[in-house]
Amino acid sequence: MKVFLLAVLIIMLFYSVKYTSTSLSKKRYDSMMKANIEILKKKKENMSEDEWNIAKLTTIIMTLILYILFALIYILVWVELDNKYIFVLSSLQLVTVLYHIKELLCMKDVWSLNIEDYKFHRFWRLFNTILDYIYYPTAIVMLLM
Repeated sequence: MKVFLLAVLIIMLFYSVKYTSTSLSKKRYDSMMKANIEILKKKKENMSEDEWNIAKLTTIIMTLILYILFALIYILVWVELDNKYIFVLSSLQLVTVLYHIKELLCMKDVWSLNIEDYKFHRFWRLFNTILDYIYYPTAIVMLLM
């Protein structure tokens, strides 16, 4: 179990580091979202309305599954390490996952073609990035001990 958790945490740390600039820079976030909207516009041209709606529903379901897997990883790390410090960090990570699920379910349109529908939440992104930078290395080191 420890090897599996180590591998997953290392991958999650890698992606956290990779997307730090997008998480902290409104300019980078906006340019990424504009590029994604252009891709969505091209995809929408090639789909019927029913296919478009099925694709949006599939996106919601797959994203929910991903968030549930994140939550399970955080819970498994806490159970494996059974440490108060990791318990607090894992709890904070679970709160962020629940917030992301709430945001996903409250969106007007998951694949919106309007840039104003994609808000940049500076404080939340900063908090999540700092938490990731603390949580992943700490959990990796504690799993190695």
